[in-house]
Amino acid sequence: MRTLLILLLLSTLNAGVNITQNMKALYKGVELSERQKEYILYSDANINMFEKVLENEIEQFETLNEKNVVSFLVLPSGEITNFKFLKTSYNKILDKITKDTIKKASSLILKPKEKTEIRYIISFRVGDMPANKNYSNKFTIFNKFKSTSESKGF
Repeated sequence: MRTLLILLLLSTLNAGVNITQNMKALYKGVELSERQKEYILYSDANINMFEKVLENEIEQFETLNEKNVVSFLVLPSGEITNFKFLKTSYNKILDKITKDTIKKASSLILKPKEKTEIRYIISFRVGDMPANKNYSNKFTIFNKFKSTSESKGF
């Protein structure tokens, strides 16, 4: 019982960013080439990098339990263009942090072989906000198709 209470208290102190990719939901109706599909499915390194950078940026918040959905194009040069929100968090500061961070981090991402649209669901949780089934209590990344980018040669 004591251990459970300690774990519960610790989970409320964690700042977390959860980036998910649900191919069926996010890319419904979008035609993708095989190269684009591979880049999206095997770009765990990009998700990890974005997640770590975003986690550092949200430390300024005392409490937070928000989500936004973003879309952007990644060019073969690594440049990010056409950034847009498919769903905003309704927190203007958080949405600005999301947009600025993704654009700023473009030099760190793996480059696709052809222009590729990326769509992410980004959930943020900081502090002792009530748990919500759509959010994670700790720093985690979920990618439905686990594989390392390096093994696919990106």
